[in-house]
Amino acid sequence: MSRILTKAAALALLLASAVAGKDRIIYGPDRIDSPPMALVAGKVIPVTSDPIPGGVVLIRDSKILEVGPRDKVKIPPGFKVIEMPDALLFPGFIEAHEHMGSRTSARMYDLNDMIQQINPGLRVLDFITTDHPEIEKARAGGITTIIFIPGSGTNLSGWGVLMKTWGRTAREALVRYPGVLKIAQAGNPERPFGDLGSGRMGMNALLRHIFTEGKAYARAWDDYEKGKTGKRPPFVPSLESFRDLFHHRFPVCVHTQMYQPVLSTLRICGDEFGLWYYPTHSTFDAWKLAPEVKKRGVFINCGPRKYFFDRKTWEMVGFDKEWWKVLGDDMLSSNTDAPIVPLEELPLQAAMASRLGLPPEVAIRGITINNARLLGVDKRMGSIEKGKDADLVFWTGDPLDPESHVLLTIVNGHVAYDPDRDGRLF
Repeated sequence: MSRILTKAAALALLLASAVAGKDRIIYGPDRIDSPPMALVAGKVIPVTSDPIPGGVVLIRDSKILEVGPRDKVKIPPGFKVIEMPDALLFPGFIEAHEHMGSRTSARMYDLNDMIQQINPGLRVLDFITTDHPEIEKARAGGITTIIFIPGSGTNLSGWGVLMKTWGRTAREALVRYPGVLKIAQAGNPERPFGDLGSGRMGMNALLRHIFTEGKAYARAWDDYEKGKTGKRPPFVPSLESFRDLFHHRFPVCVHTQMYQPVLSTLRICGDEFGLWYYPTHSTFDAWKLAPEVKKRGVFINCGPRKYFFDRKTWEMVGFDKEWWKVLGDDMLSSNTDAPIVPLEELPLQAAMASRLGLPPEVAIRGITINNARLLGVDKRMGSIEKGKDADLVFWTGDPLDPESHVLLTIVNGHVAYDPDRDGRLF
């Protein structure tokens, strides 16, 4: 997979042409060539519908062609049959908050430029790769799609990429750029220097300032393109993506935790600026805001910490359970914040949530269809359905059981991890 590094320049040129043109969002190919295969499992777990004992999934050209029981799905001639009668077949898992995706991101070297608190000119697109050892481990853990984002050392750290964990080129790995805008509320960006933005009050002021500027820029271009004004606005590269942000074409990923920072996120991103956003982490006592979150229809991406000792009640609280009791099955998901927790441990995060009271089926939704919905790609991935991407994983058993492991990972219709070929990692 080292070839993917040689494609960075071409991808950067593609970005430059896209930004200069009318459409500033770059999408990866919706369909790529892949061989026809029939995947036969002891049980297929579609996630959004009932399990299918003795199920068959037909795939070709990176898409799912058909799903159903063996006696109802005819395997066409020429399809390679991969049969694992004792295995469970799941959709590939989706990670909505992680920092792995470049050759050096294991130690966050190139994801935290921390001179300024607000950095709308930064992006991770220029150096995405899938040959990083941690990405290879992610495939061995059943992770097929990730949101690769800048670090959390600054208040607004730049633009992230939605990408697959496998691809013959960077173009094939890309799903969408920008995948998200990354901002951080409290915690990591706080500094002892006393400059504006070193504390929470200052960070909130800086966010309001850049969102006001970005919204005005977007409105000026909208008015110009609709013929409401004859004066062409000045072109500002660092503000271009705000045009699509305020058109709700991708969300804001907000590193926010604890009651007060999450409340600030709800107020600033939602109430004041009407953005599409999701709080990520959402830990400590933040779950007490669940009624306010539900009122606003906001997804919660929870983790990687999954528990909190409440000193008022002297109880160990499972965050996910408390969020779920108010938000229900469809508005809650998990993350690893890799490399804080390794990417391949995303199912372990779901298992911890389940151990602390979240229903197992909701825990699985939280690393499949719910993360897909949160990122706006649920029509393409997150479940095993006809027409969706062929991102599928054979497991020895329930992924929430730490003794289970991956037998085969398929991304875009290609075998991305085979322990017989690649060596079993877990």
